[in-house]
Amino acid sequence: MSLFRSVQIMSFIALALVTSQAQSALIITGIGDGPNTGGTPKVLELYVDANVADLSIYSLSNFNNGSTTASGTFVFPAVSATAGSF
Repeated sequence: MSLFRSVQIMSFIALALVTSQAQSALIITGIGDGPNTGGTPKVLELYVDANVADLSIYSLSNFNNGSTTASGTFVFPAVSATAGSF
């Protein structure tokens, strides 16, 4: 994956992580493609900047090739996350 494409994806994912709260408690600290065909597995590392009582308020959606319809969405489980963890 090119650096430009990685930046585009990170920017989009960062926008997807923003909730109705004024500031997101999750920060993208890493993104990458694996060595297998199609760049699998895909990797996304998140840092918890502030305690989150319920991670299910966050989700990640996948949009391909400029589509306005998500091809998949991952909703985080309803568990807490402690500030300072990955």
